[in-house]
Amino acid sequence: MISSVEPVMIKDLSLFLNALGAGNCFLLSYTYLLKKQPKTLKVNQLLSLLFFILGVVIVNTLVNFTGYSYLFSGFESISNALTYGIAPLLLLYVRALSAKHIKSTLWSPHLLPGYAILLITLISLAFPTTGFGQWGEALLNNNWAIGLWNLQFAVYLVLLFMELRSM
Repeated sequence: MISSVEPVMIKDLSLFLNALGAGNCFLLSYTYLLKKQPKTLKVNQLLSLLFFILGVVIVNTLVNFTGYSYLFSGFESISNALTYGIAPLLLLYVRALSAKHIKSTLWSPHLLPGYAILLITLISLAFPTTGFGQWGEALLNNNWAIGLWNLQFAVYLVLLFMELRSM
């Protein structure tokens, strides 16, 4: 009988489950991307992108947890930029399920701030010594950026709750 569980065993189990979860997210993303049914095409694209983002976030957690983040320079910044799309994608997915909102696509205005933040992040990583690169790095690595993400997430959760109530 096991009287106590070793902390190393818990860490290994956590890493295994996170790796399994990331793999599942990427597999679901790929599967939904390949589905070409015209009736559910817009929902498939939204779900594919949502699962891809969740997979990247889980991989970022794995990389940070194992201590190999120094090998993947910029990956955490890209992962953090992608998280701005989670809540809007959930809202667009729920809206796409109802008959009221026909035009829930990947180019929805709800996703434009996330695209802008991802673009700023990529330019900052590609050209870190330029003025725009330094400005983008300073913009994205401030404490208020975390507050902005939390506010955005909360607003979209309220919108999602209101959308679910009206269905």
